[in-house]
Amino acid sequence: MPHGGKYWIFRFRYGGKEKELSLGAYPTVTLAGARASREKARQLLKDGVDPVLDRGAQKLKLKTSVQDSFEAVAREWIKLKKQKLKPRYISQIERRLESDVFPQIGQFPCKAITASMMLSVLKKVQTRGVLETALRLKEYCSSIFHFAIVCEKAEKDPTASLRDALPTPTKQHFAAIDPAELPEMLLKMSDNTISVGVQTRLAMRALLLTFVRTRELVEAKKEEINFETARWVIPAARMKMKRDHIVPLSRQALEIFKMLKQLSRGEYVFPGQHSQHKPMSNMAILMALKRMGYKGKMTGHGFRALATTTLREVLEYPKELTDIQLAHAKGKTDAAYDRAKFLKERTEMMQSWADYIDKTENLAKANQKTN
Repeated sequence: MPHGGKYWIFRFRYGGKEKELSLGAYPTVTLAGARASREKARQLLKDGVDPVLDRGAQKLKLKTSVQDSFEAVAREWIKLKKQKLKPRYISQIERRLESDVFPQIGQFPCKAITASMMLSVLKKVQTRGVLETALRLKEYCSSIFHFAIVCEKAEKDPTASLRDALPTPTKQHFAAIDPAELPEMLLKMSDNTISVGVQTRLAMRALLLTFVRTRELVEAKKEEINFETARWVIPAARMKMKRDHIVPLSRQALEIFKMLKQLSRGEYVFPGQHSQHKPMSNMAILMALKRMGYKGKMTGHGFRALATTTLREVLEYPKELTDIQLAHAKGKTDAAYDRAKFLKERTEMMQSWADYIDKTENLAKANQKTN
């Protein structure tokens, strides 16, 4: 070649035309290697196949194989899901696939992945003690294979035969204290010797008074709080049940939100420690409970269980009413969900709950002084 390079070339005739097929560069390809490639090309000619066109077909096949790989198909599936799911959820799915699935089977074409290969992936995750994650990954992979089938890049879902291959996880209940332990916890929540910041203390108090989910509380925005009507309307986008939820605010809860309004400058009621433009971490309350000595005994979600038990067993409010306020109503209660109809009853219940907390705390402090 003009630049000095040397190449093996096989000249042949096909369809009455003279053609050339490169067999590789010399000396990288030896004489023996070049002769072997030439013999393969001659065999194709004997079979009536153009060696040049055959090479192009092989390259296209390799390219198609890469495009049909599990990772490539999964990336396309993720793009599609981004239009329907929340960014935070999509990022979680992507991280799990990149960490536990792509390194093992990502390079294989979807058609080549077997049930045993999938089971190996899931078992490896299970051995870390995160069975829930393994089951979630199975669901994600199943959806990806169904997408691949529609795109004609797979013929079946290999996860379908793994229905009983992984154990069923036992339902975990969030740690929560008994109503009888409420006085002691209230004393610890007001104990200034425990290393817990003012905002976190107020967040715990607000969580106790409203018993919403932790994430619903820490992501609360000032615009959601109506101080005139004493109501907090959590938009459907932030609710698990995907519908607006009204939280009647007791006098005590309203006072806390007024204090928080003065403390923060951004849009969030509970801004992050390092940025006013981000909400507080939902781990802040859990860490505060740990410092108070409640590790393994109480969680942010445990405030919901505590309130529910006390409202039903001590204050004797009906289950239907507490279920609606918890925003996890189902069945007949769900069908009866009418904000206007039950708002008066729920407002009364929330005030009774706040008054009960005050009464319990005052009595606990009085007993503490006596002792």
